[in-house]
Amino acid sequence: MIRIVRWFTLCVFVGMTCPFVQAAIPRNITAEGRIVEVKGDEQIRFVNARNLDWLKAEIEQDLAGGDNLRTGPYGGLSILFRDQTQIRVHRNSQLLIKGIVRLEKGGVWVRDHPAANGFRMETPAVNLSVRGTDWALTVGEQGFTTLVVLTGEIEFFNEFGSLTVTGGEIATAEIGKAPTKTFLVNPRDRPQWQLEVGIEWMDLFTVGERGLLPEYERQADLKPLDQSDTPESLIELATLNFDRHQYVSTKEYLDRAVARNISNNAEQLARIRVLQGFLGLRERAPAKADKLFAEAVPILTGRWRRIAELGRFQAKVEEGFYQQAETLIFKLLQRYDTYPDVHLAAIWLRSFQGEQERAIRHAITAQRRFPNDARFSTLLGHLYLLADRPEATLAAIDAALAKDADQVFAWELKGLYEQQVVADPRRAISAYRRALDLAPATASVWAKLGTVYTELGEYRQAESSFARAIRLDPGSASHKARYALLLLYLNRADEAEPLLQQAIAISPSSSEALRGMGLLALGRGHGERAVDWILRATTVDPGLAAANTQLGIAYYQGGHRRAAEQAFKNAGRLDPRDPVPDLLQSVVAQERAEAGQAIRHARRAYRKYADWKNYSVETIASDRNGVINLGSAYANLGLAAWGDYYAQLSFDPYWANSHFGVGSLYESARAKRGSDVQGLLLDPLAYSRRSRYTDFVKRPFADVRLGGVVGSHDGAFFDQQHGTVQGYTESPKPLSYALVARREADDNFFGSGLASEAEIAELSAGVKLDEANTLGFGLSAARRRQPAFMDLGEERPDFNESGRLDSDIAGIGYQHRFGPKNRLLIRATASHLNYRTHNPDPFGSNLGDLDFSLISNFGRENTRKLYDLGLYDASSILKGADSGPVLAVGPLGAFLGLKPIPDTIADPLSLNIRHDTRQEQWYQQLQFRHLFDVGAFEVTYGAEWHKYHNQLDVKITGFGPLGKGAITLDGVNFLPFDFGTATTVSLSEDFDQNAAFAYVSSRWKMTPDFWADGALYFHYFDDGIHESITKLDPRFGLGWRLAPNQWLRAVVQRDLFFQPEGTLAPVATLGVAIPDTSFALPGDSIIDARLRLDSEWNRHIFSFVQIGQQTIQANIASPLSDKRRVRDAMIGANLWLFDRFGFGASYRRFWAENLANGPFEGNSLPFIPNYRFDLGLMYVHPWQIRTSLTQSYVGERSADLANRSSLEGYWTTDIGIRWEPDDKNWVVILNISNLFDNSYQFTNDVSAPGRTVAFGIERRF
Repeated sequence: MIRIVRWFTLCVFVGMTCPFVQAAIPRNITAEGRIVEVKGDEQIRFVNARNLDWLKAEIEQDLAGGDNLRTGPYGGLSILFRDQTQIRVHRNSQLLIKGIVRLEKGGVWVRDHPAANGFRMETPAVNLSVRGTDWALTVGEQGFTTLVVLTGEIEFFNEFGSLTVTGGEIATAEIGKAPTKTFLVNPRDRPQWQLEVGIEWMDLFTVGERGLLPEYERQADLKPLDQSDTPESLIELATLNFDRHQYVSTKEYLDRAVARNISNNAEQLARIRVLQGFLGLRERAPAKADKLFAEAVPILTGRWRRIAELGRFQAKVEEGFYQQAETLIFKLLQRYDTYPDVHLAAIWLRSFQGEQERAIRHAITAQRRFPNDARFSTLLGHLYLLADRPEATLAAIDAALAKDADQVFAWELKGLYEQQVVADPRRAISAYRRALDLAPATASVWAKLGTVYTELGEYRQAESSFARAIRLDPGSASHKARYALLLLYLNRADEAEPLLQQAIAISPSSSEALRGMGLLALGRGHGERAVDWILRATTVDPGLAAANTQLGIAYYQGGHRRAAEQAFKNAGRLDPRDPVPDLLQSVVAQERAEAGQAIRHARRAYRKYADWKNYSVETIASDRNGVINLGSAYANLGLAAWGDYYAQLSFDPYWANSHFGVGSLYESARAKRGSDVQGLLLDPLAYSRRSRYTDFVKRPFADVRLGGVVGSHDGAFFDQQHGTVQGYTESPKPLSYALVARREADDNFFGSGLASEAEIAELSAGVKLDEANTLGFGLSAARRRQPAFMDLGEERPDFNESGRLDSDIAGIGYQHRFGPKNRLLIRATASHLNYRTHNPDPFGSNLGDLDFSLISNFGRENTRKLYDLGLYDASSILKGADSGPVLAVGPLGAFLGLKPIPDTIADPLSLNIRHDTRQEQWYQQLQFRHLFDVGAFEVTYGAEWHKYHNQLDVKITGFGPLGKGAITLDGVNFLPFDFGTATTVSLSEDFDQNAAFAYVSSRWKMTPDFWADGALYFHYFDDGIHESITKLDPRFGLGWRLAPNQWLRAVVQRDLFFQPEGTLAPVATLGVAIPDTSFALPGDSIIDARLRLDSEWNRHIFSFVQIGQQTIQANIASPLSDKRRVRDAMIGANLWLFDRFGFGASYRRFWAENLANGPFEGNSLPFIPNYRFDLGLMYVHPWQIRTSLTQSYVGERSADLANRSSLEGYWTTDIGIRWEPDDKNWVVILNISNLFDNSYQFTNDVSAPGRTVAFGIERRF
């Protein structure tokens, strides 16, 4: 991950303060812009000034039209204009600020704001009309002008001709000639923003001769010296400690030497002053240091005089007296040409002046002159890295370490190379640790180590590293700013703010501090202020990719979407390996209804993701909707299978957004719920999200959403109202909260003709206690009143039974973060369910004893047939029964002269024997899971315990016997039946059900193309009635990338079925979840095997093939059967068409068989179709209108276990339209299900709803 930053800003490049910075001059003007960075050799001449003197240009100086600016040979400044155009002015340049900015000579780099109103510029030879965005302009002798366009488009014209110059092109112009252009074929013709290295010549410089010795020899020299207490030995100890960066010890030894009364030894006093001068430089006091060096120079001779003069050179640089410094160093070169330290300083000065090639040539020459001095190889590697020549950089580093394996700064440079060029953070850490083993007091290495740890998400190690760097070098703006950035990532803004203020005070143009101030403002909801700060940072440091990403976030969260898009593009160009800008642009494109752009960015992000896996993306805020995920762009166009393919390939078990992304794409409800729970535990701050736009950085907010839905089906109306209050605050701790209330009503519940109603309330909150610990809470309550139809009877549900279902759920979750890839999750849940029903007409309640007895003996339909034949009471004539009635049927009754018994059986007649039901269920759940990485293995283990307590009280109709009756057709033969009356019987059940499992699971990515998942589950189940069950259930999966865009997965999973409320265990094996089934009962074993091949044929076509088998084996006697099996084969395709259309089609064939021994063996399982076919089309219109059309055919299926009847196949057509205006303050939806009002059955006697129309609207505040 390349961190590209400025190179010609003194304060960061050399790690110094800018003591020469003065205050800007106040002006009563409408400012065109302001200076945000100076290097120290810059001047300004104000328009309309009384005198025409050039004044020193200062940071924060407001600029007016007509002002002139110029830079000297060591100069350079950065300007941020009112319209957010950014200009970097190079050395030896002159610029006139006016409506059309004029560059008289020198060079500038410019980045203009996409919304800037026609930024224009001119030179003596040509005019420029800018349509941005990144470009560089130089004016040489006789006005010869060169334009290099990195991105965007510029009109380049004069009176002799005109050109349009676009990204990757160079144009030139001379006075009096038409402009010409060429292609930018050599990348080094581009302005190169140098990498941050933080190594200066003084890091390589040693005061004492022993400083050049290997570390073990320096350590050996310390022992005898430390036993002596003479002034000479104390000075020598101070020198050794200074060279080892032990500055506190250096000062202590110098103080002890001064206390030895050495006033008579002028040479020793002078050496002490030299060392005190270097300490002054380290303390950012160059004027004091210069004075000490000046006092020492006349007294000293030889090496110490040379060192004192080099100290004066450095003091002059830090004071901003560049010409004096240049004069001094070249005098020293003439005088001390044979001494390597002088060449180190001269090479550095050329680099600081911007003459990189001259500095490299000088370094190569010096390396040849001093072949055994590793420092020149180190410095040369540093210069190559600045020049973006990575191969030469590595060769120079290797050469340095070959000469001196203990060269501290060679190891530091190697660490930086591994971190920024190779993007291998672990090897970078190893190199930095080696440097610290050699010189543990090197603050710059501790700071770099902190940066790597931050990028890895190892925040504790990062914090301790930054704290160590600041202790060693408390005057470094860079160290403080980096530490503050870490604290901001950890939501510790109150701690970060004073560090940022200190960093700004030390170095007002520190890009890291400016960026930190921007993030601080962004996190506090001050969007415009955040943009201003981050613009300053990117003006000072145009090549800082991370700052451009954050600028894009600030723009986007402030509603400036065009500017955000350009900032993200800049970030992606500056750091081509970072997937984050493309990922964020994909989300932005989705929210702007740019479906094709969203997919293109997602594809680019995925290609980069493999190289990014070593780095943490936790600084991106989580979104529970699953949009911050590489698969969501496809899902946005209805291409769910394609989206799942990318979401699974990029799945990160430690990142909440990964869980939310895959969870939204699973078909299994159990997998969806488990993914959501795990995502919320990993980041409980995702409980809330802004209603309108995605927040990539969490900031305080409070949103309200109010909405409702009205609709009709089967001639009845339904409606729903909902309201949501959600928000986020950082005081006293980062806290996310959401309160949701919803009411639903339906006048024709399930086609019953009866009404239903429900009220639901949910409260959830998540809090980040510190960087390692988070908590999440959830409460919900639901009250439902609806017809009950638990017993289907013989023909149809008994819909007039009224039911009330009350449920209350509470849960708490905890996460401890040991490290970025080491997490502990714990969750506890409790719920209470109260279910009550009342049946106003239970079987027998409206029947006489005779009808009750006949229906109880012969059934409802046979009893109706008896009445149809004619039923007569012949008890007074015939004696065919002991104590009950004798009934004559048909002609016999008429022959006997009897009157027929009238048919009084109601139609319809409820056969539901239940009068009242009261069921209460208490549920407790305790879960934990530990996730961690071991080398190439992602390992997790955990356990879950679930307890159900059920209490059931039922009143039903019982048969109260009164005797025996009989039926006869001929008066001779009699058919006896039980005669009785309806009585009320009470039944009660009270039992506990316990389930538990423990598991260990691992994913091994053997190669990028070959993955393996393996797990072992130990299950325990006790239903409180039967013997308990224990099972050892394995799971295994192999994934093979047959080709770059083809993924074959083979998975076998065994499970013990019960229904936990959101599991913490892995919900899938290699992304393949066990499909939901309606044929498993608690305690059943499920064996599921799947083979799936996903193929991306090109950018527009994706296909998938899957075959599977699911076998359900009863471990407890089942009313369904002991063994069931469902086989299926599926083929499908997703097509991305014309940028805004997504088309999906799938065909699935089922073979569902009852394998139980018994009367149903070999029968088809009910309600599973022979096949189904689905077509879907999604269109996203630029006006934020999303339209979906779905056509499905479900084939014939059996209606019962006995296969006595079947249900016909049916077609359905559904349409959905969703509109959000550009500001997203409103949402309007229209859904029509079963558009053509096709009639079909769910079961034999339950009809599916006809055409259902729903219209909804939501207002967001």
